[in-house]
Amino acid sequence: MADEDLLPVVSFGNLMSEGIALSRRGQHEKALGCFNDALKLRAADKHCLITRSKCFLKLGDTENSLKDAEASLQIDETFYELQSKKDSQKQQKKPKDQKDQKHTKKKSPKTEQQLLGRLYDDKAYLEKLLKDEDLMQSNTRQGTKVMDLVLDGISYLNQRRDFWQQQKPMYAREYDRKLLRLGWGRERKLKPAEIARAIAKEMEDIEQMLARGSAEQSCRKAEHLLKKIRAWSEDDVPNKYELIGNLHSHIGNAQLAMGQMEAALHSHEMDLECAREHSLTDSVSRALDNIGHVYARLGKFQQAISIWEEKIPLAQSSLEKAWLFHEIGRCYLELDNAEVAQDYGEQSLQSADEEGDVEWQLHATVLVAQAQVKLKNYPSAILNFERALEKARLMPSETAQNGIIANRGFSKKSHPFLPKIFRKMSTQSAKERPESLHFPFLDDEDTISTLKESKTFFILRGLPGSGKSTLAQAIHDRYKDACKVISVDHYKITPLIRSSIPEEYSKVDEDLVDYCKREISVIVLDDTHHERERLEQLFDIADKYRYKVIFAEPKTPWRLDCPQLKDKNQWKLSVEELKKMKPSLEKEFLPMYFGWFLSKRSSEILRKAGQAFLDELGSLKAFKKESKYFPSAIEDPKIKIDLTSYFVKRPPGVLHCTTKYTEFGKAAGAEEYAQQEAVKASYGKGFTLSISALFITTKTVGARIELSEQQLLLWPGDADKILPTDNLPRGSRAHITLGCANGVEAVQTGLDLLEFVKLEKAGNKGEQVGEIGGGKLLYFDNGMWMLVLSKKIDVRAIFSGYYGKGKLVPTQSTNKRGAAFSSCTII
Repeated sequence: MADEDLLPVVSFGNLMSEGIALSRRGQHEKALGCFNDALKLRAADKHCLITRSKCFLKLGDTENSLKDAEASLQIDETFYELQSKKDSQKQQKKPKDQKDQKHTKKKSPKTEQQLLGRLYDDKAYLEKLLKDEDLMQSNTRQGTKVMDLVLDGISYLNQRRDFWQQQKPMYAREYDRKLLRLGWGRERKLKPAEIARAIAKEMEDIEQMLARGSAEQSCRKAEHLLKKIRAWSEDDVPNKYELIGNLHSHIGNAQLAMGQMEAALHSHEMDLECAREHSLTDSVSRALDNIGHVYARLGKFQQAISIWEEKIPLAQSSLEKAWLFHEIGRCYLELDNAEVAQDYGEQSLQSADEEGDVEWQLHATVLVAQAQVKLKNYPSAILNFERALEKARLMPSETAQNGIIANRGFSKKSHPFLPKIFRKMSTQSAKERPESLHFPFLDDEDTISTLKESKTFFILRGLPGSGKSTLAQAIHDRYKDACKVISVDHYKITPLIRSSIPEEYSKVDEDLVDYCKREISVIVLDDTHHERERLEQLFDIADKYRYKVIFAEPKTPWRLDCPQLKDKNQWKLSVEELKKMKPSLEKEFLPMYFGWFLSKRSSEILRKAGQAFLDELGSLKAFKKESKYFPSAIEDPKIKIDLTSYFVKRPPGVLHCTTKYTEFGKAAGAEEYAQQEAVKASYGKGFTLSISALFITTKTVGARIELSEQQLLLWPGDADKILPTDNLPRGSRAHITLGCANGVEAVQTGLDLLEFVKLEKAGNKGEQVGEIGGGKLLYFDNGMWMLVLSKKIDVRAIFSGYYGKGKLVPTQSTNKRGAAFSSCTII
């Protein structure tokens, strides 16, 4: 629909400049139109009045010229005097020969002949007489000099020439002659081709006038041409009635631009009547379109709907259907019939997709989303607004902004769509939020605060159209500036079953690595993630930059319903294509192990505590006496034992406490553990772990954890058993590995802790050596040392899984103090 805001904006200054430029080029009639429009904007402008007065004078319209001059004097009586003084001063500044030259400048013989007609020969005769010096010196019988008589005659003819120059300028005469040649005169019978060319030129002028904002001038010219065409026969103008309809249409559009709604409606109805009377199908379609626009501008949306629905069978292309369905849908939306508006929006989108037109895909998607907002279907609305924003990125920013925000032809309403909806959803309580968006990382404040001080990949999995983008946006809105979303849809990578990973993913990974280097706390990866090879690439990046991984899948009812997903996915994948991807997404993707993964801040606290423990222990005399158990760490026993260089390896990824080793689903009991209600409910949730002690053996260094009753629900019953006969308290093995000696695997840390527990159960509480680092140091023989903390260290962690390769990572240095634990810093 045409919108008043979309019409060209023409300023007074622009119109004045254009008019003056046209006048200088001799196009005084067009210049007059500009001055007329300028005076509509500033009616009492004396400069414009006097300029238009000159223009009238050039056209020979002395009466109107005089009116404008008098009007300017009424506004300012001194204005003419000032102008005269300025002209006089300019004239005085000119050399005398230039002044004289101006007055004596001769017209060309051809021009004078055209202006004077038969009198030109008389003037030429008189000028010839001037050359006879003897004759010019003689007198008549009455005593008058012959020269004076000849000069008076020439002066009279010059005045007559100048008069005709004003009354009928040369360019006007030339234009008349062209019109006569083209068949506008009555002197000869014109050929239809000549008439057609002349009419085409006039029609072009009419369109240009309207385009530049001169609606009134365009309307007048169209009405004038309409009268001429009606006077011709169909032999002269074979397409006479088609042209008449076109002119009615042009007049209606000009009247609409001037705000003359009823007049515009009448003109377009005349166009429709003419088209129907002469069976002009295309003209009928055009007239129905224009009438619908006028009704919509008048706020008569039901009438607009009736007219446009009549036009539907006449639509000849998918593009025409796209905008027609869109406009009908917009009318229904204005009438608060959101369901029908949504239906028409979807039809518009389908037609736009068939045409491949991005702009109308954008408009249609926004319409559907707006309808869904009114229907309070917020998740679907968010999804469609996201799609609209994606379409907007393919267009110039101004067009995109208009496509999303502006409602063409309707009353303007403030719709900050996405922010408004997202704010509404983010402020909803867990009970109010849709079931499909119930996750600990969206609902639980402790989890949210833990993730904000962590580094986490959210890997979203699911079939196209299942709701991943909605979930991604909900996460982004919850974490705001701490979050970045990478949607593979933005990179135009179609989700399909394929033999190899497309090269386009290299750009995705470049952006992902850039976010990792910037240490963005939450990175959301929005893709189907149905290929193991692609996931392994992501796991490697997560390991390299110390990011934990959380898998998240939409909980929408249709997430595995291929027939429904066929209509919801933006890639228009068929049911068969979706079914091919479905098997790899139906089965839960199990990690190498489940566990609690520490936040960045908590890791730093634990790292510092562990480093201080090793530093103090290495300097302790009692420890040096037992240095035989750590031979490779001895540099100078009299000074210190370097334990940092002794524990040369750390576990991969993030510092963590393992609960269950599942080996990607291959380990015994892996599936059963993953399906436990406590495990499923806690996945992606935040916990606070309590560290009660730090310990080292000849093989490992770690932290001992005391699990709460809630945390013990996630602890496997067999995790504390090495032998079937073992009967240790549940949670005895709970620990965090801080480092390993050369050639030792991280799993050894838990086994070492169980040895401590067995000794404690057997009554060996260890020999108290003293107090260091705020705790009591115990020695259990054979190089086994434990620091029981006087004040437990609380660390924050997220329950998730580790999905990488699980290989121990060498420290940055084997002899630099603090290197092992610096490299243990997570996230």
